[in-house]
Amino acid sequence: MTGAGRPQALAMYAAHEEQSRGRRHREPPPAYRGEFQRDRDRIVHSTAFRRLVYKTQVFVNHEGDLYRTRLTHSLEVAQIARTVALALGLNEVLVEAISLAHDLGHTPFGHAGQDTLNACMRQFGGFEHNLQSLRVVDELEHKYADFSGLNLTFETREGILKHCSARNARKLGDVGRRFLDRRQPGLEAQIADIADAIAYNNHDVDDGYRANLLTIDELRSQTLFERGYVEVAERYPDLEDRRFIYEIIRRMIDRVVTDLIETTRRNLEAAAPASIDAVRDQPRPLVAFSDEVLAEHRELKRFLFDNLYQHEQVLDMTGRASAMLEVLFERYLGDPAEMPDEFAARARRRQQGTRAHGGRLHRRHDRPLRHEGARAAGVSPRAPFFVTMRRQTRHAGAPVNAKNIDPSDRLVFALDVPDCDRARALATELGDAVTFYKIGLELMMSGGYFELMEWLLERDKKVFADLKFFDIPATVGAAVRSLKRRGASFVTVHGNQSIMEAAAANKGDRLKVLAVTVLTSLDRGDLDDLGFDCDVEALVLSRARRAFEAGCDGVISSGLEAPKLRKHLDAKLLVVTPGIRPVTNRPDGDQKRVVSVEQAFENGADHIVVGRPIRDADDPRAAALGIQATIAGLFGAG
Repeated sequence: MTGAGRPQALAMYAAHEEQSRGRRHREPPPAYRGEFQRDRDRIVHSTAFRRLVYKTQVFVNHEGDLYRTRLTHSLEVAQIARTVALALGLNEVLVEAISLAHDLGHTPFGHAGQDTLNACMRQFGGFEHNLQSLRVVDELEHKYADFSGLNLTFETREGILKHCSARNARKLGDVGRRFLDRRQPGLEAQIADIADAIAYNNHDVDDGYRANLLTIDELRSQTLFERGYVEVAERYPDLEDRRFIYEIIRRMIDRVVTDLIETTRRNLEAAAPASIDAVRDQPRPLVAFSDEVLAEHRELKRFLFDNLYQHEQVLDMTGRASAMLEVLFERYLGDPAEMPDEFAARARRRQQGTRAHGGRLHRRHDRPLRHEGARAAGVSPRAPFFVTMRRQTRHAGAPVNAKNIDPSDRLVFALDVPDCDRARALATELGDAVTFYKIGLELMMSGGYFELMEWLLERDKKVFADLKFFDIPATVGAAVRSLKRRGASFVTVHGNQSIMEAAAANKGDRLKVLAVTVLTSLDRGDLDDLGFDCDVEALVLSRARRAFEAGCDGVISSGLEAPKLRKHLDAKLLVVTPGIRPVTNRPDGDQKRVVSVEQAFENGADHIVVGRPIRDADDPRAAALGIQATIAGLFGAG
């Protein structure tokens, strides 16, 4: 391949065009551009790229012209990524192409749109925006006579596909191979991934402050923000608000980007990879923050999740957006002729209209969908946003789980070890591979339970206190209040309506009460022995319904019963699923009702609890990261 337009003095481990793995369809080399420049230009000229201008980041498009959209977000990602690439002697043009393309497959209405579309399409394989971005550049763009898609180089496609489940990776050929072989992408792809997270955190601080949903005092609780605040306040004591907040944010970005460059440079010096393939063979990514800055970055990410993405005003708007997407999906599914001719014709040709409906909705942006949603509801598009969506009833066969849950928090590791010293050692070994820990009765009886809980919370971990409270209502209520003060995120309860009501009444806003339905170690024969004249599914549904009526936030249920819960109960109900076997669905040991990671989420779980498949693995951290990669492939991380 030609090297025209390639930056000079690229490092030997950078992506060099003459060593590219090429395109899916052979083409003559460009005369005056490099191959990666051609990729970037095709992305910029694509229809999908132009649609990003009206696709929501956090705030729905009509709420204001100054909030970030997918387009401005992608431009900010590219700016950060190019700075890092240039400083490290990597391919600046390639990293720009990846950054501009990484969100091409995103739905309208942000992550709420993805969660809704994924739920609507669950029985047809689901929807994941990262995989959809690859479909856009490989298939869905129709501009060129000789091929579908944009026919991008392997290296750009590799960077676009940040996450992928093993099931989907097997279908993708060369670009999916690394997920099966547990290899890394090139450095340019790694930079684009982290630049995405940097841009997200910092521009959401700006947008949240602009929307009056975050205050300076709240933001000062964050280490990254406070450091910038002190410096700006000392240097510019009389600066007006808008310039004051901007000066803080630019210092926040400078700190994390500088740290990223310096830490990555040290990693490269230590690993000394001789080529991009040597980079791909590394056990973990080389592009990384230092431990100190990583902790600050994650602290800010969790703050934004709790205080901005979960803000009542944001949830109200995204909830209405989700309802509208569901209405339109059902409308198109029931009558494909309602879609524009291009999509309707494609659905007829393929004779599998559902994927076309999902693609149709992903390719639209916020404004036209608002008009179509209003038309479907029979009101004027000028009516208040989705005011009539409250009139729509949910289709029983397509439950929607539009909860905004950080994908890394969907895995809960069961820290089932004999004592707290071993628990700390295992949590230390797992590091950033696990963010949510379940600690149960075994550790409670070993001593030091609450000291362990405090130790985990100090390390920015969430704690699920699996203590299965069962006592008189007053005692259970007092126990729940105590756990609330200690900072637990989840707690389990057993019992009748009054016990569950007492737990729910004392939990506060942060602690979630989960009712145990039927343990995954029990089957129909065990229920007979216990005197229950019903099958497992019926008992789980009955107990879950009573738990929801009592005010509990969710239930513990096997993945086998989750579809029934999603069909018959409110979508707000959290479903936490133990009995996970990542490799096989065969019962193991004392677990009788088990499912795989993918099956659990496809059936409607919000979180999975995994113990032995991680704890007893030869490399527990690698096992946890493998499960996190599967989850990221199903839900999309950033």
